[in-house]
Amino acid sequence: MPTPRQIGEIIRRHKPDGIVAAVDEEIFLIGRTLEALGIQEEIRLAIPDRNVWEVFEDKLSLFRFLEEKGFPVPPTKRASDADTLEYLFKPITGAGSKGVFIGQADRLPRNNELSRWIAQEICHPPEITVDVMMDGAITHVLCRERIEVKNGVSVKARIFRDESLSALADRLARSLGFVYGFCFQVMVAKGGGWRITDLNPRLGAGSAMSYLVGSDFFGANIARILDASAPIGGFFKEFNGQAFVVRQYSEFLTERSA
Repeated sequence: MPTPRQIGEIIRRHKPDGIVAAVDEEIFLIGRTLEALGIQEEIRLAIPDRNVWEVFEDKLSLFRFLEEKGFPVPPTKRASDADTLEYLFKPITGAGSKGVFIGQADRLPRNNELSRWIAQEICHPPEITVDVMMDGAITHVLCRERIEVKNGVSVKARIFRDESLSALADRLARSLGFVYGFCFQVMVAKGGGWRITDLNPRLGAGSAMSYLVGSDFFGANIARILDASAPIGGFFKEFNGQAFVVRQYSEFLTERSA
């Protein structure tokens, strides 16, 4: 992770119009660096309202905030408070599903402090990622069922729309002041009903899959960074029904010598 000084040097050298950070920790580090330099009004950063930055410092703070606001979340506690039942254990910071496992507290990796983990009530499939972008009175929403995941990133997905998840996305966006694209995950609670299992103040690694059905969340993000008043409706085409998207990788020969 770069230091604030290194970030400041990069900004001074390149003088960007806006910044799109890919990692949660970087987003807020860059935001505070812009504030320290006194240029937060000059460079747009794809980030939620300043008054909710602290909510995203760690996942325990995030879930407590969502619960206080009345959003549907699974019961969440510190790993040190977990009893002998099985829980879903997550690193208190991190992205994707890296390091996540189901089990008892005594199965936590060795040399890891309990304070670095949270324990959640186990939810059940399907696991859905919801991409969201505010556009005035309109909220653009697309859902992706994660069919196959590798290294925390979806590589096979079912893309669809859902009215209840669209309503939840709109409420999240307006409650947390999201001007730029973001995504969240939901699963099904033990007693039924959706539960928010993660919320990212940015678009996800799998959000690009939505482009293939006509929803260019990243394009809309860049357009808004370059011009806060730019219309973004053209980045989202009408989509109904469902579609399946598979991500694969190709090798490219970039240089060849005799």
